[in-house]
Amino acid sequence: MKRIILILTVLFLSVGLAYGMDYEVTKKAGDYTVQVKIDRNPPVVGDNNMMIWLK
Repeated sequence: MKRIILILTVLFLSVGLAYGMDYEVTKKAGDYTVQVKIDRNPPVVGDNNMMIWLK
């Protein structure tokens, strides 16, 4: 019984961490590298913050 509770606890914690991360993508566009980061993954209806870097 303790083993099942431990496995379920680890599963729930790992799922929470997976959905809590930001979405980030990096692509090459000619001589530039474009990096886009969105604060919510998946994006939701409403306010979402997006940061774009050109290198």
